[in-house]
Amino acid sequence: MDYSSEDLIYNIAINMVPGLGGSGVRSLVSQCGSARQIFENLGDLAGSGIIKQRVADSIKGSGALRLAQEQAEICQKHKIS
Repeated sequence: MDYSSEDLIYNIAINMVPGLGGSGVRSLVSQCGSARQIFENLGDLAGSGIIKQRVADSIKGSGALRLAQEQAEICQKHKIS
């Protein structure tokens, strides 16, 4: 599977959310289609009951997407692949 840099950032970020764990991440991605879809549609997912509001709040409040973006920038700066 070929990921774009942005898709990779979303995949890293969802795995950084405290309390989700591997099975939680797999379940969410399976239900939502991709890690990117989870982040981009948090409000809709919580509103429709696909994910619990507690989980949506954890994802939103974790800062995981920002941290993953920072890590990607560091890797790019230092030519780490």
